[in-house]
Amino acid sequence: MVTVKPSTTDNDPRTVRITHLIWLVLVLAPLMAATVLTFVPDRSGGSLSCFGVALPAQCISRTWFGVFCPTCGISRAMTLFAHGRWGEAFRMHPAGPLLYAALVAEALYHLTRSLRPAWQAPPWLDRFRIGVFAGLLALCIVRWFVRLTAA
Repeated sequence: MVTVKPSTTDNDPRTVRITHLIWLVLVLAPLMAATVLTFVPDRSGGSLSCFGVALPAQCISRTWFGVFCPTCGISRAMTLFAHGRWGEAFRMHPAGPLLYAALVAEALYHLTRSLRPAWQAPPWLDRFRIGVFAGLLALCIVRWFVRLTAA
């Protein structure tokens, strides 16, 4: 029988701090992008611009295949939400504002873990975090299916 010993670096405070700082940066990136980007309304549902430079109006899935993807509209919805246009954000994509809120919660979690590496989250918290993102994915897929069948 082979026994696998856990790595000694799993609980090393420096490793925990660095790992959560990396996750914090990754989680803050879309939140900061939503804050910097600007929603530009147009006939096709709107597009985004960054410091006055227009970004492509459609995702690759819509451009290449003519089909909306499950996350089509999430960037615009998160940008609208970040700028306080909550109703428009939910209409653009219902998962956008929920994803924004989940990312804020994730940022707080990783900030806490990076500042207090010895703190151990309760076991239910990791399951809850996974459940939130799985629920958001399910919402995207359901919305996509409804949108495809309505077209």
